[in-house]
Amino acid sequence: MGDSPPNGFVPTSAQLGHRISPTGGALALEPRRTSQHSSKRTMAEIRKTVLPDASPAPTLICMTALWSGAPASSGVATRIGAGISRNAWRIYLGLAGALVAAYFLCGSGEAQRILYMVTTLSSVAAIVVATRIHGAARRLPWLLLAAGVALWLAGDVIWEGYPWLFGREAPYPSSADVFYLSGYVPFAVSFLALMRGSGRPRTSDLLDGAIVLAAGSMLVWLVILRPITSSSGWTFPAQFVACFDPAADLALLVIFTQLALRNSAKTFSVRCLVAGLAILIPTDWMYSYMSAKGTYHAGMWLDAGWLGCYALWGVAALHPSMS
Repeated sequence: MGDSPPNGFVPTSAQLGHRISPTGGALALEPRRTSQHSSKRTMAEIRKTVLPDASPAPTLICMTALWSGAPASSGVATRIGAGISRNAWRIYLGLAGALVAAYFLCGSGEAQRILYMVTTLSSVAAIVVATRIHGAARRLPWLLLAAGVALWLAGDVIWEGYPWLFGREAPYPSSADVFYLSGYVPFAVSFLALMRGSGRPRTSDLLDGAIVLAAGSMLVWLVILRPITSSSGWTFPAQFVACFDPAADLALLVIFTQLALRNSAKTFSVRCLVAGLAILIPTDWMYSYMSAKGTYHAGMWLDAGWLGCYALWGVAALHPSMS
């Protein structure tokens, strides 16, 4: 009894981690052999063994991340990326505002034309990037919007490139007008697609749209279309292009009223889209009127309408409510 453990406790072979050898009269204890697979302990087991009550040390966190194949700073990078995504529209708004201010401050010349195209390009880039960082469920309407702005940018490049390539101003109409007129198609399809998720139109919305269309048509006919069609100094292609722009803007005006009256306009993103349309349509009409009178020239205050529209559409895409 003197050799037995206190309180009559006798450890088993499993508790000792040994097994009893059948050789010899006395108990010969040999270390238990472990298989190759059981010798590999997970990092969680090591942590429990070494630091059973302590919080994970930074070294162990890094080791665990490396063990699993994930970068140790993935959590920090995720938080930084989420912060940039939430504030991307503010960053772009400041950038676009600086570009527009520089456009009017730098004076006329090549620098001003380049700034105009850079501002337009920034809107296209902002819309495309927004579909990636926000993971919009409906990317097609936003990509169509970017395509429309890109078509207008292509028209600007051709129009401004004429003096550089041919040493003279672009004729009217020119190949640039093909891109200008084509841009209305993706614009209209984009806005119609964005309205699909806001329910069926109410009767009052349709009536309001009809009233706006009638008033807008009368205004466009009296102020813009009638002087153009009655003038004998315009060729038929020039008359067609000059009349197409205001007519296409009338179609956008109808879409504008429906988009503004739907429930979807409650989000900040859609409100920016509507505000951009509200600036674009009268700017186009004013341009058509001034072009017919021969009083428009590049770099004047009217250009702020197009630049402001592009900036608002870029902000609309980058705002988190777009998704």
